[in-house]
Amino acid sequence: MADVLMPGSPTHIDDVATQSFEDLARLAAELCQTAHAVICLVQDDATHLHACYSRASDRLCLDDAACDGPVDHDTVLVVPDVQQDPQFSQSLIAAGDEPARFFAAVPLRTAQGTLCGSLRVLDPDPRSSGLTPTQQSCLASLARQVVTLLEVQQAAQDHQSQQILQARILDSATDYAIIATDPQGRVTCWNAGAEQILGWREDEMLGCPADVFFTPEDRVADRPQTEMTLALRDGRAPDERWHLRRDGSRFWASGEMMPLKDEAGTVQGFLKILRDRSQQRADVAALHKLEDQLQLAVAATNLGIFDFDLVTGDLTWDARVHALFGLAPDAPVSYDVFLAGLHPDDRGRVDRAVEAALDPAGDGTYDIAYRTVGLNDGVERWVAAKGQVFFTKGRATRFIGTVRDIGDVKRAEEHQRLLTGELQHRIKNTLAMVQAIANQTLRNAKDLHEAREAFAGRLISLGRAHDILTQVSWTDAPIGEVIDGALCVHRQTSVPRIHISGPNVLLAAKPALSLALAVHELATNAAKYGALSNECGTVDLRWHVAHAGEEPRFCLTWTEQGGPPIVKPPIRRGFGSRLIERSFAPESGGAVTMTYPPTGLICQIEVPLASMQEQPIVSDV
Repeated sequence: MADVLMPGSPTHIDDVATQSFEDLARLAAELCQTAHAVICLVQDDATHLHACYSRASDRLCLDDAACDGPVDHDTVLVVPDVQQDPQFSQSLIAAGDEPARFFAAVPLRTAQGTLCGSLRVLDPDPRSSGLTPTQQSCLASLARQVVTLLEVQQAAQDHQSQQILQARILDSATDYAIIATDPQGRVTCWNAGAEQILGWREDEMLGCPADVFFTPEDRVADRPQTEMTLALRDGRAPDERWHLRRDGSRFWASGEMMPLKDEAGTVQGFLKILRDRSQQRADVAALHKLEDQLQLAVAATNLGIFDFDLVTGDLTWDARVHALFGLAPDAPVSYDVFLAGLHPDDRGRVDRAVEAALDPAGDGTYDIAYRTVGLNDGVERWVAAKGQVFFTKGRATRFIGTVRDIGDVKRAEEHQRLLTGELQHRIKNTLAMVQAIANQTLRNAKDLHEAREAFAGRLISLGRAHDILTQVSWTDAPIGEVIDGALCVHRQTSVPRIHISGPNVLLAAKPALSLALAVHELATNAAKYGALSNECGTVDLRWHVAHAGEEPRFCLTWTEQGGPPIVKPPIRRGFGSRLIERSFAPESGGAVTMTYPPTGLICQIEVPLASMQEQPIVSDV
């Protein structure tokens, strides 16, 4: 293996050329991470091996067979697998003692366009990824340097010209810091790329230890010596780590150290190659940060993500989308699976929406709500989907978007619709009740003042019952609160005259209003004519639930005593009596009995408990 030319080293011009070509071959192999690299030249219509590098063994294992295959091509030719490429089906490119599977070549052309050979890299293993754009670009740069070396070789006459040639080759690789050292690690060559990346000039660094661009912690850990040891043992010592510039700033670099040997295999020093990767590292870190932020945002919004490759037909769902279609997170999916998971009533509408989004004449947006029926669990779910189609040259190529579960929204909408309907129904009932109260009050009143007082009292009682029902969202009103609200005007004395007792029974809205009005009428009548019309009368109001029958029955008894004696029952029934009887009518299984013993009025109400506890309509969404 040729050595990098050391300043002041006596050598023949042909030796310098051989070393330079083999250095370039080695750089090409290390750059492309291949086992072999060769420089082939065209002479007398035949292609011959001019220089080579083989990581596994010495160059004598490679011969002209490594130059087989096409030479006259315009750009970098990359063949991931020679055995699978039709262009090479009838030929076999040798890479030492075994055929090459991976092959890449760049033509060597002069400035006048003359083809003089090719720079090739070969490897016994196929490589589906080929070469990166950067590797291809750098390989082309090295090919230009080979051409430069050939042209300079023809004009070079002495040792000085060879030194200039080597400097041109190394200095042309300005994206790389290329540093040669002696066996003790002192700098013997420092290219322009090293000056540009590290900041020190070559005249400052020649003869100085190369560990100056290692970080203090790496120097304490003796990392430079470790790399030289690994390079001698393994032939190369790659690394990814922080390094120092002259101004003390740090940068992230990918590097590699290799031993430099002469033709006899004696180690003459080391070659260190560095490339600044700070920006790439920062870009990767920023990308990871954005990915983390996106994942947090998606998790916070409970969104599912889909990605449809319209070129290959591959459809990708995340775990949330799988769940919305009733599938396990790892279940395979396709567009047919998507259609199969849609509710039958929504399938055609959704399919048309997708077709519209894929139409190049449109804007590619997709925004729709639909139902799914779980393919495995059979559960019906409401889903809102939004997406965007991307077009390339008028062709839809990618469709990405999000989906989210809107079942709660749909249930809330349905519940609101039911509540609105229930509210309308209750308002109509209340207005009808107010109308009936007004009609009966005005019809039976003796004068306008009496009508106003009676009407106001009844509306107040109705309003208090409404307040109680509103507090419990018109579901279940406690009977004690309903009765207290109806009697509050008549219980504002220091001595209790109305005694109430009974279990806690929850009343539905309509029976609660009816009971409140009934108790109000009984109390108003007692205040005018009965037990509450004097200073000593009392009322006993009791209720209970009887279970002695096929169904429980609600029983309430209003008993007056101590009021003016009743000589004979009233001949005419008032509004209150008719209201009570109609509220607990026989058609609902109820019975109202009013008796008039001399001691005072007794009103008994008995109805099925179920009629007092009607259940509100519940949405089945």
